[in-house]
Amino acid sequence: MGGMGILEAFGKTVLGAVSTGFGVVLAFVLVAPHAASLRSASPGFFSLALGFTMQLGSQVIMYCGGASFVTLSFTLTSGLFSVRHVGWVFRAILVLAIAILGHLVGGLLIARLAVESNLLPTAAADFARQVAVSKVEMLPSVLLARAILCNLALGSLAFVNLTSGFHKGALAGLTLLVATLARTLGLDSYITCSVLVPLGWLYGAVLPVEGMLQVFLVSALGNVIGGFLMSTLLWLASGPPSISSPTETAPKDVAPPETVTGTSKDEKKKQ
Repeated sequence: MGGMGILEAFGKTVLGAVSTGFGVVLAFVLVAPHAASLRSASPGFFSLALGFTMQLGSQVIMYCGGASFVTLSFTLTSGLFSVRHVGWVFRAILVLAIAILGHLVGGLLIARLAVESNLLPTAAADFARQVAVSKVEMLPSVLLARAILCNLALGSLAFVNLTSGFHKGALAGLTLLVATLARTLGLDSYITCSVLVPLGWLYGAVLPVEGMLQVFLVSALGNVIGGFLMSTLLWLASGPPSISSPTETAPKDVAPPETVTGTSKDEKKKQ
């Protein structure tokens, strides 16, 4: 998020939610209609197929310039180990708040488009309602723990991306593997909840407003805590991550050649 302004952060997080939404809709169209038969035959395979298909859409984030709250929460909490001034901390909190809003706007946008375009067959729409209801009815402590685990799993990928210079293709393959496993286990990220809950709600699930807000806030808080825990573990293992400030990375000052040493060219010749 180096040098990123508020509007840019908002746009990137909206784009990130839209990319994730494509994966959710794709998974619901292709896999959800077969939920009953797949669950009875092999519950594990159903979860794996759903998680893999859902992650395919999310992979677009890496190539279209979108941002994920999972990555942001890790990046910003990592900065606490190297940035000491209070202004940076407030700026980081502001970016996280903008990311929460951006994901919610993107999730509502892709959910509305899915409903208006009638993409989901009846069985998939029923599944979307079931998923949304299960999220809202989940105990906050369970949702918080799953969101923390999600960031512990995916925060390492953000660290690799920001510090190792991995080729984007190799990183995409690694992300697909780890994120698919995380989704298969049912670990929750805020960006996914910001799509699943509005999608089920727009398809007719009866959800209390306070219940939906609780899902959004608890999953976001869990991702931030998970990001901080991962940053702390990496700091204890190898020192502070060399990650630039997510909001203020001004270009290095390069003085003109004649003033690099504080003396002019003529004075250098005299010396």
